[in-house]
Amino acid sequence: MTQVEIYNLALVRIKEPTVQATDEATHQAETLTVLWPTLIEKMLRRHHWHFARRNVQLAEHADDPPEGWTFRYALPTDLVRVRRTYVEQVTGSSLNFDMPTTSQALPYTLQPDNAATSMTMLSMFDDLFLEYTFRTVAPLLWPVDFCDALAWHLAMESVVNLTGRADLVEYCQKGYVAAMSAAITHNANSIQNGPVAAAESIKARW
Repeated sequence: MTQVEIYNLALVRIKEPTVQATDEATHQAETLTVLWPTLIEKMLRRHHWHFARRNVQLAEHADDPPEGWTFRYALPTDLVRVRRTYVEQVTGSSLNFDMPTTSQALPYTLQPDNAATSMTMLSMFDDLFLEYTFRTVAPLLWPVDFCDALAWHLAMESVVNLTGRADLVEYCQKGYVAAMSAAITHNANSIQNGPVAAAESIKARW
C-alpha cells in the first residue's frame, strides 16, 4: 500500500473525505501527515516485526567506556529499539552464534556519548552483535496487516480532531486492537526456520 492509500483507509473508517496526495492543503491530509511519523515509530517499537529486523556487528565508539564497563559501541543511525545482543562463539573450525533469549540476554545499557550528541551501548563483551528494529519508512515494503493496523491507529488519533466526535474513539480503538493482533499473528507465521523433514514412509515412495 502507499501512504495515500493508508491515509484514505483511515479517513473512510471515520467517514471523512479522502485525499489525493499527502501534501495537499486539506485539514485531513495535514492532520494525518503530522501524526504519521510518530505513529509509525510507536508501532515499530511495539513489536519485533520481521520486515523491520536487522542484525549488525557493532563498531566500537571513540569515547572510552565509563567505569564498570569494558566496551562502548556506536549504535546504528536507524535504530528504533534494541531487541537483543549476542557474540560469536568459535568452536574448532566452525562458527556459531550465541543468540540468547530475552531472559538470558547479554547485559548492556544505553548511554549518551561524552558530547551528549548520540546514544551508545555499553557492554562487557568484545565483538558485540546487535539484533534490532530499524526505522523503515517505505509503506510499499510493509505487510498489508501492518498497514491496516496503522490506518486504524491514524483513525483513532485523528477522529476527534477531524470529526469532533469523541464517541468514535472507542470504535477506532477496537479496530486498532483487532488489526494489531492480526498483524502480530501474521508476523509470527511469516518466517520458517527450515523445510519440514518428510516422514520415512513418504520418502520411501520416491
